[in-house]
Amino acid sequence: MIYFFQKCCQASFLLAPLFLLSFNLQAQSASNEGKAVNYLSEITSRKDFDSLARIYHQGTPYSLPHVMFVIDRRSSNKVYYINTNLFRFHKDFLFAEYLVPRGADVHKPIYIDADRRFIVGTVAWQQTIEKYTWELWEGDTAGPELIKAADAALNQSFFSPVGFKPNSPEQDSASSGIGIGRILQSEIDRNSEYLALNTGRAVGRIHIIEKLDDTVEIGDNEIVVLRELPISLPPVRG
Repeated sequence: MIYFFQKCCQASFLLAPLFLLSFNLQAQSASNEGKAVNYLSEITSRKDFDSLARIYHQGTPYSLPHVMFVIDRRSSNKVYYINTNLFRFHKDFLFAEYLVPRGADVHKPIYIDADRRFIVGTVAWQQTIEKYTWELWEGDTAGPELIKAADAALNQSFFSPVGFKPNSPEQDSASSGIGIGRILQSEIDRNSEYLALNTGRAVGRIHIIEKLDDTVEIGDNEIVVLRELPISLPPVRG
């Protein structure tokens, strides 16, 4: 009887560490599930996209959920879809992941150099046309080779087709005729709803002006409608 009791006690002491280890692993797993990640290597669903996205103009027709990305050309065009709520700029992510030395100047290496290691940009959900687009900063000088490489990497790692949106005449020219899907700003604007920037009320006489020049006289009680946007316009109130 004593022998049996001793064996039971020994078994209990042996099982106790295993139980504690199992409990700790479960607790750690639950903790990791609720922890925000710095990036994902692929976006497999809208849920993945939304988990990383920052939203401009939320609740308006111009709502723009978007996720920043970094493509590492030295690592077989590996894509980092960045948690855009954690990092404001691409450089913040590059520093945090030790992809570049802290304090290094990253402007020229990621926006200007033709043989750059990193391609950086943004994937956005265009609500008005219900399509995903990817884009570069308007000052980015990426040529056809970089744009085509980025387009391939993104479309291979994203759950839905992503079209390139040029943000400058140079990008428009570089991306034309290289065999990638493009979505121009004109297509997005064509489906956009009108959104007044400054709402208000005014009482007066409507004055439609074809061309604003020195010969045009505008009365104090007139509400001016211009056919073309002037280069400069003097203030009408102090």
